Amino acid sequence: MAKKLCKLAKNDRLDKIAERARSGDYICSKCGRTASKKKYLCKAVAVEDL
Repeated sequence: MAKKLCKLAKNDRLDKIAERARSGDYICSKCGRTASKKKYLCKAVAVEDL
């Protein structure tokens, strides 16, 4: 299971966060973080749907 960005942030894993957030195809409607895949966010919404 992929770790969510919120969990990685709590553990100071900025390297993993940067890797997952490069393209920013999805945005979390809860915290505003972006990620390349939906599975990395808690409340993911496709940027193109906004």
